[in-house]
Amino acid sequence: MEEKLRKLREFLAMDTELPFAEFEAFYRDVTRDLQENYGEMSQSDRIRAGYICEIIGGNAESRIRKNKTYAKPFRKMAAKSRFWQEAIQSRLRKEGVGDEEITALLEQA
Repeated sequence: MEEKLRKLREFLAMDTELPFAEFEAFYRDVTRDLQENYGEMSQSDRIRAGYICEIIGGNAESRIRKNKTYAKPFRKMAAKSRFWQEAIQSRLRKEGVGDEEITALLEQA
């Protein structure tokens, strides 16, 4: 997840909007990794994944309104990202990790 977080930060620093194909490829890479490795992920990787999903979901939501051509795929990306984000947060809370601790760990990442 560290590599994906680094890539996300590169995307966030861009002056232009990431083209749909690249956005979708990044989204698919993240969700594939979650589907295959979620059970074995370390707590810090789950925190990173939750943050990544939050950013992807928010970005997809904003693109729904801007880009009618890809509104349906963006809607699906936003929903799936929200699902993963909520699943990760729920698991972290069950493990006793509070919201402030999650924020602090993300700032360190």
